[in-house]
Amino acid sequence: RRGNRGMTRVDFYLIDHASRLLRPVSILSLVGNKGLEVIAKVYPEPSLGPGIRESRCDARGEPSAIVAHNGSSGIVVSVDIPVLMAEAKSGQVVIEFAPQVGDFVAFGEPLFLIYGDGAADTDRLQDAVDLGSERTMEQDPTFAFRILVDIAIKALSAAINDPTTAVMAIDQLHRLLRLVDL
Repeated sequence: RRGNRGMTRVDFYLIDHASRLLRPVSILSLVGNKGLEVIAKVYPEPSLGPGIRESRCDARGEPSAIVAHNGSSGIVVSVDIPVLMAEAKSGQVVIEFAPQVGDFVAFGEPLFLIYGDGAADTDRLQDAVDLGSERTMEQDPTFAFRILVDIAIKALSAAINDPTTAVMAIDQLHRLLRLVDL
């Protein structure tokens, strides 16, 4: 039924529903949930602890080749891991992806470090990396942390002064940190 101003109950329901979705608690929960999904997807097995990466790099020695980025600068959005694994297997080499998802990569910066006597198809390696203009949470779990920290900092700013939202952001950070601190 239409009221005096032409709005129906459905209109009011939709407005109420949309406004609830825009509340800080809803956005923080959404970011936290997406962060948990990405962490579970990107890191399906628990960490072996600090220092493991360094010891593995030392065992490999110096790379036999470095593949530099030859395209436009951008943020690493995703990497096609199965392509890298297939290329490493066919070339009988170890391929290390030099940056991390979420890092800015400029023209000429190292993208891959190649270890071993074999060879890798550098064009195929370059094609396995997607660059964009901004970070996404597709393969970048640290981006969820960044968003939550940004919300908390802005909530505590003098202009906004919303400590409740800051605490809710910290609660979501706690959720994410509990998952990665096994």
